[in-house]
Amino acid sequence: MNRTGLAAELRRFWNVLQRHRFAMLLVSLAALFAATALVFTFEAYGNRLLAGIVVACLFDLVLLSAVNVVCDTRRTMAVAISFAVPAIVCNLLHVITRSTVVAVTSNLLSLCFISIVVVLVLAFLLRHEQIDANMICASLCVYLMIGMIWSLLFSLCAVLHPDSFVYAYTDLLERPEMAFGAESSLNPIYYSFVTLTTLGYGDIVPFSPPAKMLAVLEAIVGQIYLTVLVARLVGLHIAHGSSGSRPKNSDAQD
Repeated sequence: MNRTGLAAELRRFWNVLQRHRFAMLLVSLAALFAATALVFTFEAYGNRLLAGIVVACLFDLVLLSAVNVVCDTRRTMAVAISFAVPAIVCNLLHVITRSTVVAVTSNLLSLCFISIVVVLVLAFLLRHEQIDANMICASLCVYLMIGMIWSLLFSLCAVLHPDSFVYAYTDLLERPEMAFGAESSLNPIYYSFVTLTTLGYGDIVPFSPPAKMLAVLEAIVGQIYLTVLVARLVGLHIAHGSSGSRPKNSDAQD
């Protein structure tokens, strides 16, 4: 294959990635959530390092998929890569070294990057005027990434202030960790989405003032996002439905 043919194939492959970028991000997020459910299975067989590596690799896959989402221009690509690449490296290093400094650095870089992605995807949703598969996938990705943002925030709380959370049934279960990237990284994701959906099981309870306020803010942001999203989708559906029916009415009148 000559250079022209190779360039054409690469361009076609890039166009496919861009066309399905939100769906790819959604699949990578779903894979991360499914993998965290198997973490304690790995722990049961004593393979904690493998559990941490699996979750870290899938989280890095989420970051790479998010880079693909925001690579519309060279500027956004440069910003995305400058945050994503160090976050990916630090995330893998944290699993191996278990260093607090590396954990905080990884969480901060991931937090900044995912926040940027959420803002850019929200801008896409506000510009997009047609309800299609891309808009639905993008809307779901934003909701799930909001949960990821707060899981990183809760993890930072637990790393900087180890007594930020109180765990129920401590007489029956070993005290779990809340540091994201460890073998028990299910806990911050689990607690974040339980709070985001306002289920509030009560097995993990915020204790420090920062943890309490973060939990309140996540519940508020989750409810506001769902309310605004549903209102926008309904409004777009009504607008497109009415605009599509006008020509028929005008023809009937003529």
